[in-house]
Amino acid sequence: MDNNYFNEKTKGIEKGFPIILGIGCFIIIVAAFMAIPKGQGRGSAKTLLSAGKESDGEEQTASLDFDKQIIGVLKEVNRENNSITLFDVKKKEDIVVNYNSGTIIYDKYEQALVLEQLKLGELVDAYYNMDNLGLVKLQISNQTWEYKNASNWGIDTINKIFSIGDNKYKYDRNISILSKDTFLKPEDLHEKDLLTIKGFDREIFSIQITKGHGTITFEDYEDFIGGIAYIGNDAILPITEDMVVTVREGEYEVTLENGSLAGTKTARLKRDENVLLNMGEYRKPAVKSSLVSFEILPEGAELYIDDVIQSYNEPIKLEYGEHMAKVILKGYETYENTIIVDEASKNIVIELEVPLEDLDDSDGYTSGRTDNGEERDTGNSDDDRPSSKGGKQVSGQLIYVLEPEGASVYLDGELKGIAPVSFPKITGNHYITLIKSGYETKTYTIEATNDGEDAYFNFPEMLKQ
Repeated sequence: MDNNYFNEKTKGIEKGFPIILGIGCFIIIVAAFMAIPKGQGRGSAKTLLSAGKESDGEEQTASLDFDKQIIGVLKEVNRENNSITLFDVKKKEDIVVNYNSGTIIYDKYEQALVLEQLKLGELVDAYYNMDNLGLVKLQISNQTWEYKNASNWGIDTINKIFSIGDNKYKYDRNISILSKDTFLKPEDLHEKDLLTIKGFDREIFSIQITKGHGTITFEDYEDFIGGIAYIGNDAILPITEDMVVTVREGEYEVTLENGSLAGTKTARLKRDENVLLNMGEYRKPAVKSSLVSFEILPEGAELYIDDVIQSYNEPIKLEYGEHMAKVILKGYETYENTIIVDEASKNIVIELEVPLEDLDDSDGYTSGRTDNGEERDTGNSDDDRPSSKGGKQVSGQLIYVLEPEGASVYLDGELKGIAPVSFPKITGNHYITLIKSGYETKTYTIEATNDGEDAYFNFPEMLKQ
């Protein structure tokens, strides 16, 4: 009887167990549902995002609560009021969001960063709440593109077109251009700058100058002017006065050369700075020079030294060595000769010669005036032209040529001076040639005798050419 009773009890328990188990599961499910925080159940208008964070080597999962996401340019971080200014690349407007210790900051690979690691001009994905502008998450955007250390770029500031190699992009007045943490204008960019360029789609929003430019100037470099400057491997330039060289920041070996003269200095150039190089220790060897005085007869001739016309009223400074001298005066033979300058000062006398054909054109007329004022004319045919052969100088007696004044007076082709002029009497028949710039050359014959008197001659006025 006892065994039958036990068996009946066991069968009753087995029949009720599923009911008890079902009630227990229901209670667990209800308890779990009630544990879900408010605002995160079904029907919530907010987006739920799970992100992993590492703390002491353990992964933690935090639920981030936000309702707005933008791509923006990081323009300002204000640590006094914990705010960040972003430029929304789609709406083209600034927005200020607030951060706190709970704000998550990632690089594009979702590696944790601190705020100080973000640079102004960075393109970021920003997640925030619109009601209080609280920044939940800030991540370097992986939706944008960038060119690092671009040197093959160009900019059209009129049409707002930026080219990188063969690719062209647009930009507008909101573009962020930074040199370190200083904002610049597009016009401030220099072709020597290395740039990191960031954009979205076909538009550029941010430019960081990764390597800027500076300038190199020179002093005490006069001996190099006209030569060539070598600026490292960056540039080869002609050397000019007041030269300014713009190059990328860095260190350069700067070499100036002019003929056999060469000098090298090191320039360590920082961004937006100038380096002044003094080249005074490099000098050409001193060149010896001479002061050369020229006496040229007749007056009015032009003097050329090495094919350069010179004024010879004062001594001319010439370097030691050979120089080509040339003297020109109408009505005279052109003088050309090499002069050698080999002393500190030198005096050179050049007398131009009358062409032989001018001497042969003598009209056979002699006009003279003796001491009693009488004029005499003598006509000589070609057969009996006067000759000074055999004549000799008479002591104490002179020949005076008084007129025309200012004319160069030649006796038998030898310059005697400018009229009025006197010179020793030589007996015999002679040619007197008169030459004056702008006038016709004229030749006369005279006869000088040993008569114990000085001879005076007044010739007719010269005819203008």
